[in-house]
Amino acid sequence: MKRPFLMFLILFVLSFSFSPSASFSKSIYEDLEDDEDYIKLLEESNLTGFIIEEEINLNKIDLQLEKLEQDIEKLSTLNGQEQDIYEHLKDIDFHEIIEEEVEILEEQLVIKRDLLDSIEESYDENSELTIDDLEFPSISDKYDTTELLDVEVSVYVVDLDSESESEEFDVYELSDYVEEIDQTESSTALFFDKLFGVQKAHASNKGLGVFTVVHSSFVGNPNTKKADFVQAVKVTKESGNLRPKHYTVTFNNRIKTSKTGNWTNNKKTYSSVKKNREVTNISRVSSTRFRQATVNVKGHYKGGETKTVSKSNTTYLYNKKGVRYPSYKDPISKKVMTIPSSAVWPEVPKPDRTKRQGRSKYTKWYDSTYKPLIWREYEVHHIKPLAYGGSNDKRNLIPLKRSYHRSVVTPWWNAY
Repeated sequence: MKRPFLMFLILFVLSFSFSPSASFSKSIYEDLEDDEDYIKLLEESNLTGFIIEEEINLNKIDLQLEKLEQDIEKLSTLNGQEQDIYEHLKDIDFHEIIEEEVEILEEQLVIKRDLLDSIEESYDENSELTIDDLEFPSISDKYDTTELLDVEVSVYVVDLDSESESEEFDVYELSDYVEEIDQTESSTALFFDKLFGVQKAHASNKGLGVFTVVHSSFVGNPNTKKADFVQAVKVTKESGNLRPKHYTVTFNNRIKTSKTGNWTNNKKTYSSVKKNREVTNISRVSSTRFRQATVNVKGHYKGGETKTVSKSNTTYLYNKKGVRYPSYKDPISKKVMTIPSSAVWPEVPKPDRTKRQGRSKYTKWYDSTYKPLIWREYEVHHIKPLAYGGSNDKRNLIPLKRSYHRSVVTPWWNAY
């Protein structure tokens, strides 16, 4: 996979100035309160203002790699098959395996930070903000620009002595294995007994197999009418008494129209996948949807195959141009700009919309409740826009920097 980089297109500028009125629609607050997990995550985080997902992802990767190193070190202190697993893994540089993807995320983080700084410093309400002229290497000739969403490396351990009627070998993640060891007095025998409910004869002739999988997802041509949602998987390392002949990889780019709705599946299966062959699943983004990437991997050995291992990434809302809904937490009030609960809110005819009013009532309430802002630098944003049934109640309002509102949040809704 060639190195993808962020294309974060800033579209046209549109101004909003609001304040609350006494009008109140209960349904909107039911919508806004749906995403309790998201709100809790942001409220508990130290991040405020424009929250850059790359920063969160890089922190997650650091924690994951640190945990992998701890798990491997734990195995070095044990005997039996744990020592075999340690020998398989001790020389693998997991940082190197995803070095390219980490560099991409770091580059995207720098670009987004620089972009936000430039918006704040040089914003001109009569100009159209864009970084179209910046040149980024593309992932392939298929895409002019890409945005890497997430990446994860997983280590799987296969018990090639598993006995089952279906001839499926037991497989589990390294972290699960080490965690189970910590909870047992003796290691391997009790572990297999407890986890699989069968007694193992560990002096058998097959032993263990180990393979490492890198999962990633990205948007190709983001912020265009030709955006694609893409998953990629590659097996990068193999070791053990037996090596897989090949793998079966099944992708599923799942979509739904609401947070609580049912998923629609978009599956694609590759058979006979060899080590270091990257396989992908591509779905054209044509409408606003909640999206989640899942992948199933099965290893095929001589004499049998592994049980299926699955991975899923975080569910996010993307508009019809493949742009993820912006994450924002007000630095003063700590209020979160909630993710819409639906991807298909109908547009309310203009004569039937709640009328926009002056913002003085809201600004006075905000200043007296929290602390005064320099309001010439801010606009008041409807979390659920009036065009889609939102109201002027203060629970539906949040202050945003004028430049951020016009160049990031409004363009997202323009492609809703």
